[in-house]
Amino acid sequence: MAHFFSGVTRWLMVVMITLFSSSVFAANQWLVAVLLGNARADAWLINMDDYKDVPPVHVMADTKTEAAFINLSGNIGSGGFEKGLANTEKLTDALLGKLLPQIKKQNESAQAEDIDGVEINFLYAMAGLDLIDGRVPGSVYQADEGRAVLSRYESHVDQQFRNHGLAINTLLGASDAALLLNAVRATGSATSNSDASNLVIYDDTYGIGYRLNDHGIEQKAELVKPYPQGGFYALGYQGGALLADDPELARPFNDSIRSFWDQQGVHYSPLEVSNRYAQGHKNELGGVMSRLFGHDDNNLSPEVFHALVQSVEQTARSLGSLALEVLPDNKPESASAAIPVKIIGFYGDTLAAFPALSEIFDQVTGGLVVPELVHGAELEEALATAAVETYQQLLKARYGL
Repeated sequence: MAHFFSGVTRWLMVVMITLFSSSVFAANQWLVAVLLGNARADAWLINMDDYKDVPPVHVMADTKTEAAFINLSGNIGSGGFEKGLANTEKLTDALLGKLLPQIKKQNESAQAEDIDGVEINFLYAMAGLDLIDGRVPGSVYQADEGRAVLSRYESHVDQQFRNHGLAINTLLGASDAALLLNAVRATGSATSNSDASNLVIYDDTYGIGYRLNDHGIEQKAELVKPYPQGGFYALGYQGGALLADDPELARPFNDSIRSFWDQQGVHYSPLEVSNRYAQGHKNELGGVMSRLFGHDDNNLSPEVFHALVQSVEQTARSLGSLALEVLPDNKPESASAAIPVKIIGFYGDTLAAFPALSEIFDQVTGGLVVPELVHGAELEEALATAAVETYQQLLKARYGL
């Protein structure tokens, strides 16, 4: 027994130095968690025993702003199950391609010391999972087809691990919303007041408002007319209008977009940019606009930058309206009792670069709601913690233990 723990300690020293550059913790339970959203995919390698203290390894694939992943979606139902499956497999492969070689190396080091390899568990939190069992009203998707596609996805994941000489111990799936809503409860400053801690806007592709209670979602609201409001999609929709309807801004804005892609080896002509974003790809354009807006070295003309500011302001107004939709019935009677709403999602990085966010919320909500962004490092940490807790919840639901 002493020899066993001595070997584990030596192996874990290698793991922590290589993967985490942190302290040594006696653990060999690991979770690979993949979050597949409509426009971005993330994965974490997490020490399950010390996940609150040991920083996870994080990798991501942004389908809005990274040339290698454009035209892909992490939604299993996007474009139909077959196309959705192909896209989710490609994104998952890209993420695992960064993590699996590291896991294999540590596993081999452990085996060289006559120690059993790491126990690997896998969680995928996937957009569109409610389509699998026909949970979307009016859906044309067939549940049996959806389950078959999901089984093929899990088999594909198993195969990627086998290709590296690794095996998954337990593989579980959940919706992307489950992971995100689990993440929000422990974040931000408003965790003691029941109303404040339970008002959430998940804002990424577009905004979705939630009021939570101890049992789950109490109320859900979306603003989708004349197009999905908030987030990257709305930003891109407004950008498409600039390209099509504002001759003075169209050319310099087009040039800025082309320059962004040129730096990644994607060379669009002015006409190709106009056609691409006039026909669709609103989420992608919103991602590009967000990157241009949030970087000081974007080389934007003052006119284009001002137009981007106005577009971000409009998405912020939409989020303020969404917050009003999920206020509790006993809403405050004055601004002195304003309720914070947590805004969680990757669009939060864009909002963080917009100093007028609180002012806009004050105008839209009459001072009843105060925005609180959960983004950046705080969001990453919360998502990793939520991944472990979501996995444990699913494991308990499966086995009742």
